[in-house]
Amino acid sequence: MDRREFLKHQARGALILSTSLTGLAVPKIVSAAPDPDIAVVKGTPTASTRGAVELLGGIRKFVKPGNQVVIKPNMSFSVPPERASNTHPDVIRELVVLCKEAGASKILVLDHTLASPDSCLDASEIRPACDGLGEKVVFAINRPEFYQEIDIAGARDLHKTQIVKGVLKADVLIAAPVAKSHSSTGVSLSMKGMMGLIWDRRIMH
Repeated sequence: MDRREFLKHQARGALILSTSLTGLAVPKIVSAAPDPDIAVVKGTPTASTRGAVELLGGIRKFVKPGNQVVIKPNMSFSVPPERASNTHPDVIRELVVLCKEAGASKILVLDHTLASPDSCLDASEIRPACDGLGEKVVFAINRPEFYQEIDIAGARDLHKTQIVKGVLKADVLIAAPVAKSHSSTGVSLSMKGMMGLIWDRRIMH
């Protein structure tokens, strides 16, 4: 028995003893899951992205050969990476590289930009970073023909909405937001970022 196993058995024994003394039910599983739900990595954007994905079980845990993948970054603002309003371009580039390594058949990087599409995609440096990989993958989805209306099962108020067609066809959707302060939500993360994949965002406000 190595040190890690010894400590796990010690922790299990201590938990069983403490729960039996308090009358609480003993849980069936007390050891951690094999893969974490969250990964914290320090370093450059490229190395950190790859390192975090590896800690979560590796890209092949999520993307299978032949899968169609949509990556949803923040790229709605016509400002450079140092402003941190958009996802860092090296993060998105490395996610595209990882998906290619996993054998994805199609990869799209999509956002419904708030400012001029071309200025956002270029100023954020996401499009130039990914264009260097070969095929074009970065697109602004700012026209209604890119969307399809769907019914929302079990909805109380919003019974229909228009979702970008690329997402409806995708096997995998990767949210890649940048953490930002937000007046309504406190911090803007992946759920807020999903608003960039629907046509009518005003109704969400």
